[in-house]
Amino acid sequence: MLDLFAGSGIMGIEALSRGAAHVVAVEMVHSQAHLLLQGYKALSLEKKLTLYEKNALTLEKEELCAEGGFDLIYADPPFKDVEYPDLRSFWQWLNPNGVAVFEAPSRNLPAWVKEASDAGLVQVRRYGESSLVIYRS
Repeated sequence: MLDLFAGSGIMGIEALSRGAAHVVAVEMVHSQAHLLLQGYKALSLEKKLTLYEKNALTLEKEELCAEGGFDLIYADPPFKDVEYPDLRSFWQWLNPNGVAVFEAPSRNLPAWVKEASDAGLVQVRRYGESSLVIYRS
């Protein structure tokens, strides 16, 4: 699993609890990355974690996985007072039958999400202020 904008790391921990073998978490805020690592250590899960303290938007796939891709990619970028990024490039990082789930603002869905939805490439599920954008490879 690839957890972009990992924050607390809870989505990766949840994925591990549901059978994921390994989590690659990307969190660029040092203090948040430190807390994320401490959370994994508290649960004795640190051996199942690879943590990158980088900007998720500037990553190259080769930095994270030399072989293959990911079965699950989850991204919850900060979108309050910031333009929501175009995350479609991460779709190419999925293994066959992989799933990408991106959390986006319901009130202001990015144009690329609307285009992908209209083209039948994604499902958008609204949950109050947030929507989940689901892409299946």
